[in-house]
Amino acid sequence: MTITPLSPQRSFPFPPLPPRGPAGPMGPVPLHDVLGTQIRFQLPDGSWGPWIETQGPQGVPGPSGALGGWINAMDHGAVADGSVNIATSVIPSMMAALAGTRGGVLYFPKGIYKCEGAALNYPTGAAASTEYAIRVVGDGPGATQFRSASTTLAALNVNMANNRHSFHCEGITFMAMVVNTYCGLNVTTTATAADFQRNTYQRLTFVGKNEGAEGPYFQFGQIVNNVCANSWWGCNWSGKPGDFNNGTGLRVSGDNVGSFLASIYNDLTGCHFNSLGNGIEWYSAGQGVTVFQTNFQTGCGIYCPNTGSGQNQLNVSGCCFDCKISPAIFNLKGVEILLTGNLFILGDGGPLGALSNQEAIHLGPATSSTIVGNSIDCVAGTGHIGVTFGGTGNLISANTFNGVLIGVYCDTGAGFSTVATNNYNLQSGGAKMGGPNLAAVTRGSAGGLD
Repeated sequence: MTITPLSPQRSFPFPPLPPRGPAGPMGPVPLHDVLGTQIRFQLPDGSWGPWIETQGPQGVPGPSGALGGWINAMDHGAVADGSVNIATSVIPSMMAALAGTRGGVLYFPKGIYKCEGAALNYPTGAAASTEYAIRVVGDGPGATQFRSASTTLAALNVNMANNRHSFHCEGITFMAMVVNTYCGLNVTTTATAADFQRNTYQRLTFVGKNEGAEGPYFQFGQIVNNVCANSWWGCNWSGKPGDFNNGTGLRVSGDNVGSFLASIYNDLTGCHFNSLGNGIEWYSAGQGVTVFQTNFQTGCGIYCPNTGSGQNQLNVSGCCFDCKISPAIFNLKGVEILLTGNLFILGDGGPLGALSNQEAIHLGPATSSTIVGNSIDCVAGTGHIGVTFGGTGNLISANTFNGVLIGVYCDTGAGFSTVATNNYNLQSGGAKMGGPNLAAVTRGSAGGLD
């Protein structure tokens, strides 16, 4: 017998299914019985089925308390004409409204608020182990103003207790009505070690009376001390126009006491420092500072004094420095510095007239540092120096030096570094490299010298 296989292409002419009709009425609900969290159903033969537990296992407990809502300062006695110091009763009342929560938003509508010695004190003791976040919000720089006529008090103090606390501030102008020897905003912690609080600052302005035209300014616009993971976006620090000798915009520091007290991992993006003695002061134990796309029109851009220890990991990229008094980057202590893609303008003193004998970058004793792809442009004056360094293990390469007297100055202590493939357009009689330790750098160079 011969069996002929079916063709795989063969199909059977099944008739199509009829269209589904309208849904019928719902049947009666089965008889059932409920006891607490249990339920049972009656079977068709009239008997009862087993009890079924409807409650699942207990979940993981969530954080204690709930986030508070928006707390409006006007509901707590604030007067937006600058006549009532919000430090006295307004902020304490707003903080009291957050009792039993994990923080909330303190909102200050458009207006002028007298703010002298105000304090946001975070929970301490056992309560400090819970997440707690405060957000201070205004209607924008200039619209919401915190004004201080105190000569010694910070306008606003933020006192956190551990790494589960955080602070966020946005849309406020801090204004000094008189010369203040402290600061506008002081953020610190009472913890015994550095903590990663993860704080943010957006669209803040620090300025003197009448936008600085009358001269007074905070000694420091803002201070962060022993507090880690801070981020600034679109903030502005301004002193008296044309005065490049007074005030510092931002101070990043740590007490450097015990095993670990520092301000680590801080970054600024799209900020502006204008008419100040220093833009940023990178103080003792201020580590991991990143500055990106920020402008400096100051006496000195970023200053690291020879005080304390632990200043390292400074990363500056895509910034513009037009500094009038000291080097744009003036480092006397820190190490591990990375400068890439920045513009340094020398000689333009503005109201001071043409300047001479300026340095763009002073690395001091810095080691393991990289200076690559920067443009140093002398627009006026003579005798300028591009980079001065006195440490070892540094790379200075692919930079452009225009109009300088000396491109790279090898100061006392300089050695074992690579200075190569830079572009030079020197002042008449200038030199690519110079300094007392030029020979030591030559011997120590791993990649050849300019």
